[in-house]
Amino acid sequence: MTFLRMKKLSVWAGLAGLLGGLTACEQPLFSNLPAADTGITFVNRIVENDSINVLDFEYTYNGAGVGIGDFNNDGLADVYFTGNQVANQLYLNKGHLSFENVTEKAGVAGKGRWCSGVAVVDINADGWLDLYVCATVSKSPERRENLLYINQTCQPGGTPTFREMGQAYGVATAVIRPMRPFLITTMTVTWIYTY
Repeated sequence: MTFLRMKKLSVWAGLAGLLGGLTACEQPLFSNLPAADTGITFVNRIVENDSINVLDFEYTYNGAGVGIGDFNNDGLADVYFTGNQVANQLYLNKGHLSFENVTEKAGVAGKGRWCSGVAVVDINADGWLDLYVCATVSKSPERRENLLYINQTCQPGGTPTFREMGQAYGVATAVIRPMRPFLITTMTVTWIYTY
């Protein structure tokens, strides 16, 4: 009985010490870095109108997506944002939390579609990361077709270029409201699902 009480007491003392240590941090774990320093200026700005508003379209503020991966094989994590009413943007990491917007050069702006999510995957197993982007909202099936951007490679540290190949790979589905893509990969096959 005494051993059990001592064990409970030591657990509570350890937990109190841990919590005390967490609240005693003198420096914050995160800090706000301005766009002027990082180079990341992406904003998923939503402009409401008579058909895009929360009363008529409940998914208005579900957001978009972000994918992190080394798209130019330089060892640094790059960032890809998908936008709803704004173009998607790809930022290459230049080191020290400094990024360059290479969207136009890379050819991954999203073709003017309302994009709701992204999956980063090397779909063709060539050692270069590709992007699978969900498109949604539009009444036009063509504007709801998902996008598969295949990385056409570059020199390590250079700017990658991508080719949209959703139709060729058979994944340019025009689902009514896909929200996010996810991938199931086995040793030789990758299946793409949207939900």
